[in-house]
Amino acid sequence: MTVGSVSFAAPAAPLTDVMVYAVGSEQYGQYEYLDYDQIRTVEDHGGDPFYIVTADYGYSRQSSRIAKLNGIKLDYIGTEDIDTNGDSIVDVFLHYWDASGQTGGEFTYQATSENAPWNTYSDSIIIR
Repeated sequence: MTVGSVSFAAPAAPLTDVMVYAVGSEQYGQYEYLDYDQIRTVEDHGGDPFYIVTADYGYSRQSSRIAKLNGIKLDYIGTEDIDTNGDSIVDVFLHYWDASGQTGGEFTYQATSENAPWNTYSDSIIIR
């Protein structure tokens, strides 16, 4: 629908899932990409830099995103928007978290949808 010179698009897609997508660290030397159902990393991680990447499928509320390593809340670094099917609509949001200086342990992530039905999803992994 167009009103004057403003076009309205469809509402943002609600959050439908989250996952721990990748772990990259000085100790391993590159990113380890994770499978959806993987429960621990294969490689050992730690050092500085040490980044953990989560994937949101749909739009999550920025203030609801919580990433922790061993119960310690991690600093948010930034987001990368991914269009998986070439239709110029963002399908996945990769969020980067800073765990620099730590050596691994239990990583947990949680996010809540920006819009109805305000679903909350979470994922976790053991980082070696």
